Amino acid sequence: VAALPDPNVALIEGDLREITREAIRAAAGLPDDGAFDVILSDMAPYTSGEHLRDHHRSVRLCEAVLDRVPDLLKPGGHVVMKVFEGTAYPDLLARLRRMFRTVKGFKPKASRDTSTEIYVIAHGFRGRDTTAPTEDAAPERALPPRKPSTGWS
Repeated sequence: VAALPDPNVALIEGDLREITREAIRAAAGLPDDGAFDVILSDMAPYTSGEHLRDHHRSVRLCEAVLDRVPDLLKPGGHVVMKVFEGTAYPDLLARLRRMFRTVKGFKPKASRDTSTEIYVIAHGFRGRDTTAPTEDAAPERALPPRKPSTGWS
């Protein structure tokens, strides 16, 4: 947990899959049943240079965030997540749309033109996505080898 000048902001660095919700709440000074207004995830996988593999790893990180959202986000809350665009991006957006009132992708001007990095912004948390598979039910996907991506071109 990093000290920040604003007492309403908590920065927690670590592996989301290993940090308990109780530890997250405690680091933010929230009570046991407390929740956040916003969750911002700038997570990215270690990249391999294989676009498809990197994309799916990125989507799995976003799915891990979404798995935690019901326990950490207030009703009506918001999520911003970084993801690499690719074949699983529409499915990620579909899951977000089941959980949030509005969902859109945003490519910052600061991102390189060749980068597939995009941010997904979701407003108005409605609740848990009951159609999503649990982590135990989601098998690790074997990804075929692929040439390095050229990004947006």
